[in-house]
Amino acid sequence: MNNKFEFDLKDLRNKIDNIDEKIFNLINERLKIVENIGIIKNKNNISCYVSKREEFILNKLNKKYNKYISYFTISSVIKKIMYESYIKEIYCNNNISNNNNSIKIIFIGGKGKMGSIFKNLFIKYNYNVSEINSKDWENKEEKLLNSNLVFICSPISKLNFVLENIYKYITSECILLDISSIKEKSINKMLNIHSGPVLGLHPMFGPNIRSITKQIIIYSNGRYPEKYKWILNQFKLWGVFIYNLDSNKHDNYMLHIQSLRYINLFMLGSFIMNKNLNIKEIFKISPPIYKIYLSILCKFFSGDINLYLDIIYSSNKSLNLFDEYINYTKNIYNIFSSNKKRNNIINIFENIKSWLNKKNIKELSDINDTLSEEIIINNF
Repeated sequence: MNNKFEFDLKDLRNKIDNIDEKIFNLINERLKIVENIGIIKNKNNISCYVSKREEFILNKLNKKYNKYISYFTISSVIKKIMYESYIKEIYCNNNISNNNNSIKIIFIGGKGKMGSIFKNLFIKYNYNVSEINSKDWENKEEKLLNSNLVFICSPISKLNFVLENIYKYITSECILLDISSIKEKSINKMLNIHSGPVLGLHPMFGPNIRSITKQIIIYSNGRYPEKYKWILNQFKLWGVFIYNLDSNKHDNYMLHIQSLRYINLFMLGSFIMNKNLNIKEIFKISPPIYKIYLSILCKFFSGDINLYLDIIYSSNKSLNLFDEYINYTKNIYNIFSSNKKRNNIINIFENIKSWLNKKNIKELSDINDTLSEEIIINNF
């Protein structure tokens, strides 16, 4: 390389470095302003996430810069900045003022990862929070006295033990709430043992999230929904998407979203292990969508098998569904095993394709494209 080339390249890179520094200084300045916005929103009970505002900003930037910058880049950059802003609004604001301290909340299992997410948020927003854990049961009567909400974060396998130990010490005005993955069984248990308000929540996220904003929580009504409306409203103020399902429908969906998926992943992991495949190398050469598939598999096996089994064995329907699924896959295998039935396979494929199109879920394919590009950008 000649000296002029190196000089010109260095000069241009220095200019880029200066621009990058200005960009991040401006982002930092934006986040400082966001903290003040969070104070105003909290005082006026406004959600940290306002979809119309986010849409307005995105459309404005796209109109102004789409000649030179792709919509994907504009959307990706501004949404990441805004997500960082939501974290600032909720978690970094130390000037929260409200009257929440009069509401006494007892967390059971609040030291676990999921329990800590909720417990820390309610503490942050000045609720009167205490907790009962395995070493605190001797003091349960004192802690539960005059409680307004008992927030149960224990696994569903321990729910009977928890309820048996607390129901005598809470009033009929106290709200009983749990966050287990199976709702019909847990809600019925709470309804049978407690005469007051009962609410079932199911957070549709794991314990390693950076922010609760834009996450989904499903709720199933138990008893006296007007009594716990304030809880759902608080989650909405934190920017959570609240979705209502009756407990029976919820559990039916979870059979497919959780139980069947867990068994499938378990079988796939076991099969790949027995084949002794080089997962690291396969991951390295795979297209983005398969990398997502492998990451889901690895994520599953980094979890707690006992929690998976609690969910699978919490209902006989799980294994019944699995039997049904295995029988169906055997039928599909029989079709695949014969080349003469190639047209049958094509017909099944086209029927599924048509069924999906009728469900109008094109955005699911768009998610695949977005995730694929994110994986490429981040050099996974």
